[in-house]
Amino acid sequence: MLVAIHIKNYKAIVDTTIDMRYGEGKAPNGYQELPRLPFLQDTAVRNPERPAQPLRVVPVLAIYGQNAGGKSALVEAVRQITAFVHNAGFRTPRLEYKPNKLHPELHTTLFDVQFIARHALYRFEVEYNAAGIRREALYKDGAPLYLVDHVMEDFQFGAIATADYPEKRLKAVLNTECCNDGRQQVPFIAKLAYAYMGLNRDVVLCHDYLCHDLQIWLDNDIQTSDALNLLAGNFKENPVEQAFAEIEELVTQLDLGIYKMALAREVEEIEPVQFLGEPYQEGDEPASVFFRKNQKIFEYIYTYHKRTDGTEERFNLREESRGTQVLFGLLGVLLNALHRGTTVVIDELDRSIHPIVLKALVRLFTDKAYNPNNAQLVFTVHNTELLDDDDLRVSEVGVVRKNLEQGAQLCRLCDFQGVRNVKNFRLGYLNGYFAGIPFPAL
Repeated sequence: MLVAIHIKNYKAIVDTTIDMRYGEGKAPNGYQELPRLPFLQDTAVRNPERPAQPLRVVPVLAIYGQNAGGKSALVEAVRQITAFVHNAGFRTPRLEYKPNKLHPELHTTLFDVQFIARHALYRFEVEYNAAGIRREALYKDGAPLYLVDHVMEDFQFGAIATADYPEKRLKAVLNTECCNDGRQQVPFIAKLAYAYMGLNRDVVLCHDYLCHDLQIWLDNDIQTSDALNLLAGNFKENPVEQAFAEIEELVTQLDLGIYKMALAREVEEIEPVQFLGEPYQEGDEPASVFFRKNQKIFEYIYTYHKRTDGTEERFNLREESRGTQVLFGLLGVLLNALHRGTTVVIDELDRSIHPIVLKALVRLFTDKAYNPNNAQLVFTVHNTELLDDDDLRVSEVGVVRKNLEQGAQLCRLCDFQGVRNVKNFRLGYLNGYFAGIPFPAL
């Protein structure tokens, strides 16, 4: 479960935090019996600020704000963390140093990720600039597993050291396999997880979390093949068919006029260098085409509607509305997170999605019946209908505000004095009480 991500000096961001901690203090009365999840928790992990109670985090965070306010920069920052750590196992990663150009006094970017995994609280921290990594650290329950600080020349490996790999040898691994001309280019956590995975279980666990349990989508336009294959990984027998059946069940429940769906795949054996062939005729084009080894796979998805005479009409998914196509991909990603109990971050979740359908998607993560595995959804959004009624709580709504001095700042409604769950969040937001809205002069 994601607890918080602290970001410094990245694009529009100067210094802000994506905070997933439950910010309402006392738990709602009778929350154990409520169908709605006010928070998620692992009872073995205590709150550092309130040791008498578990550390509680929210299941969803909706991030609002005006255009060019910095919402997408938050999602891109999370993507930068995961991509940098993940890619290090396959090639020397390219350090994408994207500082805030309006603050030349800032010289490094910092990412600090806190999360709960396997009944422990972990924290991964990396600070870098265009030249390389200046500081990297990994903590478990507040104690360092390792610490690499090139500025202070402080190197601590004692918690992960073994008889075969004492601290001196681990420092040699850092210098020879992660550094170039004395500058660290490769995250130490990635090198340990890929090349020395038997050394320390906690390091591998944290690396897996950063690479796989934080799923980031820079928009909600997700390919059907990506959605199906991602969800199919949760099943052993007939995985693609089971994944498709789960998506179909929800699509047909969302009142789109579709009463059933069908999936067909055609496989063509190809030479490794062969490219896509001629364009398909309209109506015959596959939902997606992708490659697997020496195969080109055509994926056809069909939807069925009722005619006025009671018979059925088959449509290619490509003939359906843009919103229906977007919804299919989204459901694969969201259902995968619900199965695995992971965190999914999506930019502009509401694009091409009706407000009522949007509410239903968010409810998948706030309803105990759908979310027994502590999955989380973080998303940017413009649609304000989510702020009506009781769809979201004060810990689950964030507003991005931007100015020259502080850059893009993310504040949650629980940070504002006097804002309670009985308030009409939508009215307050549109009236500018929480800021983060445009003031057009037209």
